[in-house]
Amino acid sequence: MTKPLLFFLLESAKAGLELQREDGSMPPGHNGPWNHVDTPVRTTSHWAILFSFAGNVANDHIFQNACKRCCDYLLSKSARPLGKAFFCRKEGGKDHTNNLIGQAWVIEALVDIGLQNTDESLLQCALDVAALHKFDKETNLWRRIEIDGTDKAYCWTLNQQIMFSAVILKLSILTNEYRLYNASNTFFNRFHEQLRWKSKGLPFHHINALNKANIFFRIGECLTGRWWNKLSFGYMPFVLYGLSLAKKWCPDQNFWQNGHIDRIVQEMLSLAIRNFPYGHLEARDSFRWAYNPAGFELALAIDFFKDKNQEKYRRYYNDLINLQIDGYYCNKRKLMCLNTFDPMTLSARIYEATRLQEVN
Repeated sequence: MTKPLLFFLLESAKAGLELQREDGSMPPGHNGPWNHVDTPVRTTSHWAILFSFAGNVANDHIFQNACKRCCDYLLSKSARPLGKAFFCRKEGGKDHTNNLIGQAWVIEALVDIGLQNTDESLLQCALDVAALHKFDKETNLWRRIEIDGTDKAYCWTLNQQIMFSAVILKLSILTNEYRLYNASNTFFNRFHEQLRWKSKGLPFHHINALNKANIFFRIGECLTGRWWNKLSFGYMPFVLYGLSLAKKWCPDQNFWQNGHIDRIVQEMLSLAIRNFPYGHLEARDSFRWAYNPAGFELALAIDFFKDKNQEKYRRYYNDLINLQIDGYYCNKRKLMCLNTFDPMTLSARIYEATRLQEVN
C-alpha cells in the first residue's frame, strides 16, 4: 500500500456513489461464505457510515447526500416492512432479521449518523428496534426476534452477542434508556465468565450460557473438525472488533476496570501475532480477511487495548492495514472486492477502517 489509508476510503466512497440505487439502497451481498440471500439493508448500513465519514473529511455535500439517501432507505417500509425489525435476509429456513447481527449493523449506522447529524429520527428508529429485543439476566444472553418483532430464541453466537451489546450500550447512553443500558452493561460485566477457549487465544464460535445448559456449546466442545476451526479462527478478529468498539465508544464504563476483558483481548491478539499473517489470502471463502476484514479489525484492537506488549503489536499495525488493502482492494474498481467469495459485502466493509486512529 503506497498511499495512505484515507485515500482508499475516499476512493471507495466515490466508487460507491455510482453503485447507489434510485431508492437509496446499495447492492446487497450474500452474507459471505454463508451464501444467504441478503436484502440491501446490511450493505446500505455499512455504506452509510462510509459516506458520512467521507462527507466530513472531504467537506463534500455529495457524500452527505448519499448518506442521507441510505438512511432514508433504512427508515423506509422496504427495510422495515412491518414497522418492527429490519428485513435483512430472504434465505429459506432462516430468520429474516439475520439473528442479532443483522439488527446490530443497522443500529450501528443509525446511531453513528444520528449522533453526528443530531437527527432524532435515526436515533428513535434505532431505539425502537433495540427495545424489541429481550435480555435474559439468568443466561446473560440477548434473544433474537423476527421482523414482526416476535421473540424467537437465544442467540448463541459469540461475536453477535458482543457486537449487539456494544451498539446497544452506545445507544442507551445517548438516549438515557435504562433497561437497555442495564442489559448491555450487565453483559460486559459477566462476559468473561461465558467465554470458553477452543485453544490458547482462540475462543469458541458459540458463547456459553450462564446458569443454563447450552446444547450448542456442548456440541462445539466435542467437535474439533475443520468447519469449527474455520469459524473460530475466522470470527476471532470480528470478536475483537466488537470489543474494541465498546472500548472506543464507552471507555469509562466500570467493567473495564477489573481487567478481565483486557486479558481476553491480549490472548486473542497474541494468537494472531504468533500466527501472522493469520491466514491472509488463504481462500476466497475464508471468514477472515475475505469476509471479516481481519487487517482492520486486529489493528483496531491494537488501537484501543494497551498493555506491556503494545510496542510489539504496534510493529504489526501498519502491516495489518496494508495486507487488507494490498490483498483485497481493486485499484481499477476502487472497491475492496478482490479475492473474496462476496465482493459486494467486502466492498461495503471497508467502512470498518473509518474506526481506526490512523484516519481520525
